[in-house]
Amino acid sequence: MTFTSHKDLVRAFYREAIGQRNSELATQIVAEDYIQHHPMLPTGRQGVLDAIEYLKQFPPAPAGTYPVHRMIEDGPLVGVHLWVKLGPRPQLVTDIFRIENGQLAEHWDAIETVPESEGEGLHLIEGAAEPGDRAQTETSRQLISQMYEQVMISQRIPSTALPALGKEASRHPRQQMHRLLVEGQLALVQASGEIEGMAHVFYDWFYLEAGEVRQYWTVKQAVPEKMAHENGMI
Repeated sequence: MTFTSHKDLVRAFYREAIGQRNSELATQIVAEDYIQHHPMLPTGRQGVLDAIEYLKQFPPAPAGTYPVHRMIEDGPLVGVHLWVKLGPRPQLVTDIFRIENGQLAEHWDAIETVPESEGEGLHLIEGAAEPGDRAQTETSRQLISQMYEQVMISQRIPSTALPALGKEASRHPRQQMHRLLVEGQLALVQASGEIEGMAHVFYDWFYLEAGEVRQYWTVKQAVPEKMAHENGMI
């Protein structure tokens, strides 16, 4: 099976392999030596196949449903922002996939349960869903890289344009940026830091207009002491 873009490959993974529990497709599009960073899944293709087997206890996704709200492609990396509900509470998820030789080769993610105070939490993910003007990609990359260092890490410049961003930076400062994905006016930063002395991974999404951050979303997860592999979450 061939795909016209890395995004199409990832869409097929969500819609068919995960949504319809299609283990055969997963075997084709997930590399045998798949590097897994999700803390509870073993590394390798078999870990993905085992997860699909687990999902078979739940009904397949209804036709036409699709949990992905926004997706960006940057070289071999694809970033995805999702709202899902398998358990009692909805969850916000960000995934990053690295594609190599037409297969999913590596995966990072964070999963954050929506607090009861936020209801179903759909408002926490709504907003710009498309990359916008792709000619702005490199300009956006430079702006986000500089802004992230100044606001989210060093906090040298408070964010007054977007109160939510300034509040997040003051409450949970990031310590290091690890990956930056940009397509058009959408950007995704993978970072690490601490909350109350506990290591966390952070996935910060940004939408830019006229050189300013106009929309912001985040997903964060604590790093567990024990994982199903030795790859770490970053």
